[in-house]
Amino acid sequence: MPRFEPTVSESHRLLPLVLIDAASGRQSLDLACLAPANHLVLNRINEALHRGIAEAKLLTLFEDFERPDADEIIEQRLRDHFDLDLRSVRVLCLTSTFHNEVMWGTYADNHGGCVVGFKASLKDSPFHVAKPVTYSEEAPIVGSGLDFLLYGDSQELRRRTIEAVCYTKKSGWSYEQEWRLITRRPNETDVTHGDYVFCPEEIESVTFGARAKPKFAEAICAITRKQYPAASLFRMTHQKGELSRIRVA
Repeated sequence: MPRFEPTVSESHRLLPLVLIDAASGRQSLDLACLAPANHLVLNRINEALHRGIAEAKLLTLFEDFERPDADEIIEQRLRDHFDLDLRSVRVLCLTSTFHNEVMWGTYADNHGGCVVGFKASLKDSPFHVAKPVTYSEEAPIVGSGLDFLLYGDSQELRRRTIEAVCYTKKSGWSYEQEWRLITRRPNETDVTHGDYVFCPEEIESVTFGARAKPKFAEAICAITRKQYPAASLFRMTHQKGELSRIRVA
């Protein structure tokens, strides 16, 4: 889950100070984007200052603003949102490498399967929206908790949040060099996956693992030559303990 820096809990203590500073002219705010509730509070602070009420007295009125559990509440709501949204989401996980030993062992039947190479050759190809995964040990920062309290849930904040949730993984997975293609299918919420046809121009290669059996390779080659004639065929080999790729057709 993404996070704010400073956190929303910390920012609940900062918000009254910022609003008082803005009312006193010591700090400027983007009033056009300010959340409606903060506009109201700012006006009340201005009125109080004009009546001669001391800033220290005003601060005591904001003691109930503190919410030590604010970040936990936001995280749970975010999880609930994504749990509901996932029913219509389709994710195609890709990789930018074809010669990683661990990847072949884990995802390609211990070197017995094959790898399909894609390219975004068509103008409207969905592969144009594929994005690389970011690897980090820390939860991604999507913004300031103070800005969130001041200006609310903006479209830009939602965009950064979705990017962080969908395209961030722990550093230990960085060997995968993963890219993700994410689309939404609102009419498919009653199933957990979808099968979709690729355009012939979108498949540029098929690479067989070093342990791919001849019968399997022949079957895949027949499909490739018939449906994806522009695709090149390769095979992985072990040479001096290293994986290398040779062209077979």
